[in-house]
Amino acid sequence: MTEMNTENRLEAMQRANGPLLEVKNLQVDFTADNGRAVHAVRDSSFSVYPGQWVAIVGESGSGKSTSAMAVLGLLPGTGHVVGGSIKLDGQEISGLKQKEYDKLRGSKMGLVPQDPMSNLNPVWRIGAQVKEALVANNMDIDHEKRSSLATALAGDEVE
Repeated sequence: MTEMNTENRLEAMQRANGPLLEVKNLQVDFTADNGRAVHAVRDSSFSVYPGQWVAIVGESGSGKSTSAMAVLGLLPGTGHVVGGSIKLDGQEISGLKQKEYDKLRGSKMGLVPQDPMSNLNPVWRIGAQVKEALVANNMDIDHEKRSSLATALAGDEVE
């Protein structure tokens, strides 16, 4: 009988189930003030399988963050996906409307940024930001529980 180590079992499971996220030939453009397209990402491809950790590395300005924002449907300003495919659990998501992306973010997909502390807006009270995250994820908890959670996290009150 052959013994399968944990790594081999994980690889076998990944091959059988396919990738959770599959990005093929992603192309992202931004429109400059003069109306011309600025090619930010060209032909980027990668896959993420169940149980796998992936780091996207590259030089500054190489399109790492832009690729991640394209996957999440959060391209800023004039950014838009102009080519390629983004599949989540086998379903094409690159053409979704914002409301459809909103349903996926936080429930089916998310991002751990390089500096997560920079993602809290110092102008907003922490309680309001915690409440927004809870509401976005359909966590039906009452004001008292939200307030306790916000206080525990940051010593602030939910409005």
